[in-house]
Amino acid sequence: MPLLDDVDEAIDRASLYIAGHQGPHGGLVGGCAARALETGIYLHLVRAVGGDPELEPRLAAFCRAHLAAAPAGGALHDALSALICRRVLGEWSGHECAHLEAALASFQHPTQQRKHLFFQVLLAELGALPPPPLPPPRPRGVDPANRDQLWITVLMAALRILVANLHGRVDRIDPADVEFIADTQGADGGWEQHVLATLVALLALHRAGARDDTLARGLAYVRAQVRGDGGVPFIANEDLWVTCLSGQVIAEARPSTCDLNALARFLAARQQSNGGWAYAEGVRQTDADDTSVSLAFLGRHDPVGHREAIRRAQWYLIALQNDDGGFPTFVRGAASEAEITAKAIRALRTSSDASFGGRIARAWRSLAAAQRSDGSFRAEWKLCATYPALHVLDAAAIVGPDPLVDRVRAGALASLRQGRLPTGGWAVAGGHEVHLLSTAYAMAGLATDPEGLDRVELGRSVGLLLELQGRDGGFHGSGDSLGPRPFIYDVPILASIYSLLALSRARVALRRHVRESAARIEASRPRSLATARFAASR
Repeated sequence: MPLLDDVDEAIDRASLYIAGHQGPHGGLVGGCAARALETGIYLHLVRAVGGDPELEPRLAAFCRAHLAAAPAGGALHDALSALICRRVLGEWSGHECAHLEAALASFQHPTQQRKHLFFQVLLAELGALPPPPLPPPRPRGVDPANRDQLWITVLMAALRILVANLHGRVDRIDPADVEFIADTQGADGGWEQHVLATLVALLALHRAGARDDTLARGLAYVRAQVRGDGGVPFIANEDLWVTCLSGQVIAEARPSTCDLNALARFLAARQQSNGGWAYAEGVRQTDADDTSVSLAFLGRHDPVGHREAIRRAQWYLIALQNDDGGFPTFVRGAASEAEITAKAIRALRTSSDASFGGRIARAWRSLAAAQRSDGSFRAEWKLCATYPALHVLDAAAIVGPDPLVDRVRAGALASLRQGRLPTGGWAVAGGHEVHLLSTAYAMAGLATDPEGLDRVELGRSVGLLLELQGRDGGFHGSGDSLGPRPFIYDVPILASIYSLLALSRARVALRRHVRESAARIEASRPRSLATARFAASR
């Protein structure tokens, strides 16, 4: 079958492209592309601390290039990015405020109160909006740390400092906030490899008159993140995530193209004391996402050699499970998320043949409760609605007959089929143009299920994906990762990883269709009299 040959060749090329990012230590290097939000804030910070005649023109040039290429639209992230760039370039007229306030009002998410505060303080620091009201003083002796992930706690402490400074009330700057931010600075000068949090923390420390050495180390960290195009990224990298995800996908698609033993050793060595993994080295905050994928990979690759790491990861996930049965990303008690819950189900199920049945059943009930009437789920960490559906179908593929799971599975299949474009691809929610990652997610999910796509539909979608492969073997499209919502950031290698997953699953589905067609042809052939008599005599 020519199409299968083309798919096999594309899998080889994509696997080799991804494996080419593996370093001598065994992990993969993916990086993160620069964007306007952080670059504009960094230019503001550099000027605030005294200027840098070598660096400022590069940052300004990136901001100008962003404005020249920016789409005209009402999306909140577009409006904020453009306003910040214009403000730091001295091109802001003030007329953008009405549009910005409308865009802010349109942002709806459980975290919207915190996000609105962040945007308002940031814009007030840039002189584009008045500052929000001073919050009431926190009682003495209360630890600034809370139940949120570490970089959120750092950001909230920094915002309190900036609000007090904007009101000219340095007496309202809590020394505990300043101390907490300084004490959580990493050895490399940043905060959790989170460039945005680092920039805001440095602005706050500067306004609070913090120690010069803390500022100097932080500024050196950010400067080291400047990309070749003159911009800075949202995060330095998420290379542990890229590594565990690549291991999982390449093990399924073409294991011979990558040193999976070295990759597994690299991952196991970076498991933290609580049994979890973070998204990058130098990050203390572990999460269910990286842990689930690392656990699933190690459990598949070498369950005996990594049995201790597997056991600790299982108990890490169990400790995170919420009372509703679902799994949050970072801390127990935060909202359960469909895509994280599905990944945890698959990791726990595939890494243990008999255990955790009751917990997995509770997790499926959580997914059933979270499923919308059209069969979809709210996307949390990705722009594409096809992403959570992929992981729900992944989890359903390893479950036997079960009425509740079958109902969730059928809904997820229907939602993906409903979103398919006539071209065979998928767009982002509300769009009409093919989006590479949305297409890869949907194809990978549908191909896991015999009822996903028929032979003609699958062939058309596979043909489209093959057309999108680059000459270097990789796949290159716009990113869809969210952080902070609703801002999009791009780790370019992810497009290749998820496209490889889609092709690998499509290959299995195409072979299944070939077998089924052959069986139907064989069944339709008239049998000889001798064969019929033999069959009747048995």
